[in-house]
Amino acid sequence: MPQTLKNEVRERIVRGAETVFAERGYRSASVAQIAAAAGLSTGNVYRYFAGKRALFESVVDPEFVREFDRRLDRRVGELANTDLINLGPEARAADLAMLRFWFEHRLRVVVLLDRADGSPYEGFGERFVARLVELATGQLERQTGAPLPDAARLMLEPIFQTSRRSVVAILQTYETERELFTAFEAFRSFQLAGLAGFQRWVTQQGDRDE
Repeated sequence: MPQTLKNEVRERIVRGAETVFAERGYRSASVAQIAAAAGLSTGNVYRYFAGKRALFESVVDPEFVREFDRRLDRRVGELANTDLINLGPEARAADLAMLRFWFEHRLRVVVLLDRADGSPYEGFGERFVARLVELATGQLERQTGAPLPDAARLMLEPIFQTSRRSVVAILQTYETERELFTAFEAFRSFQLAGLAGFQRWVTQQGDRDE
């Protein structure tokens, strides 16, 4: 029975840490704030965790980050091989798997993508954007058989920064699966149509240069 109580308290602390890190970011969060969110004394938190770094690692651990990357790679890989407006079944399955993972770990994803400054995963959000830019660049260059125009390179980074901020905003705002999935459907209707139009523009530029 005491062990069960300890596990319950630990889970309360981890949930409190998720909430505080998502709201304030790693750099601005404090153990006292996490204790308050968990409904415990600061001293009680220190019985379970050595400090803020250990609390962060309980929220964003290496296996979680690896799983995030695996699902993202699958989703982007499937999108690279399908019509962006009419997604094929494999692309839809990868998209749904990514969304379910994000929903199941809603606040952890917020922290990783936008609230990790000062932590071991500082800059992850920027690397997330850079990976999307790199993958999109490769896909577009394969389609056209030519280097991406400078104007296209310039636009890819802000396009995917908007995507990152939109993901974070949706995950912070909606707590139920239905609300979150509806919001992502609205976002994708804009994002995928925009990317498809961008693809057409790049292809047209390549045709003009021939």
